[in-house]
Amino acid sequence: MNMGHLRTVLVLFGAIGGTASAFAADLGIPPVPPPEPIPPIFTWTGPYAGVNAGYALGRLRTKVGWAGRGGYTAADPAFTAVLGHTSRDRGGFTGGAQAGYNYQTGVIVLGVEADINALKMRRDAIAFARYANGETGDTIDAAMRSGQSLHWVATLRPRIGWAVFDRFMVYGTGGLAVARASQRSLGFLAITEASAAPAQANAAATAQTISHFGTMGRNGSGYRFGWTLGGGAEYAVTDQISMKGEFLHIHLKARNVAAAPLDPATEGVAFGARNSSSAQVIRAGVNYRF
Repeated sequence: MNMGHLRTVLVLFGAIGGTASAFAADLGIPPVPPPEPIPPIFTWTGPYAGVNAGYALGRLRTKVGWAGRGGYTAADPAFTAVLGHTSRDRGGFTGGAQAGYNYQTGVIVLGVEADINALKMRRDAIAFARYANGETGDTIDAAMRSGQSLHWVATLRPRIGWAVFDRFMVYGTGGLAVARASQRSLGFLAITEASAAPAQANAAATAQTISHFGTMGRNGSGYRFGWTLGGGAEYAVTDQISMKGEFLHIHLKARNVAAAPLDPATEGVAFGARNSSSAQVIRAGVNYRF
């Protein structure tokens, strides 16, 4: 076919198309609209940040221990142990912020999240003890109060989730935890020294006592490290905004506090406290996905 014949065929097709369109318009048949674009499939992949609030139930444990002074033994160790070990649950509001990144492959969602939350938890313990020196008869009556407070906690956790539906995901999580904590200890001592007077002829020996009072203590703050484990569920309300509910168990490593003498009367006397803590956190949050 030469070029002249090709031009003739194209002209004929154009005329037929124009005639068909005009004929359809004359019959009142509306033109077929173009197909609507297919919306993109939702994915959890990408960075996000948000805020959370909830309730934290913490268990603070404080165990007080008297090391006494060289040559002294506890007059009643069981009595000291009972009063020197306390555990109590404390609960309250917690709130903070989080940020992270998700990567979705199929129905599996892998991610990592960091968060920081404010806490207000405090617990004190009181211990009483009497120590005696079997050789000299000297005694030490001691009372000590020790406590701890948690101010905030932060975690860094990998997450693994399952996209049950297109926009609904359940996940498990666990990782590192760090908290800001303060500890305080203060002890009061009554030291009684017994000395036998020189024996006199035909007279019984008399005992004289000399008492000293002293204090010792230690205050400070620092970081407590531990681990966390939990899970939750998240629903994407829109392509950018999602809402979640989450539970975390946080366990912090115990910390020992050794008190220092505050005056000469307590020189050589040692006591300490061992503080440990854990928390159960239930919270809801909102995330914005970038």
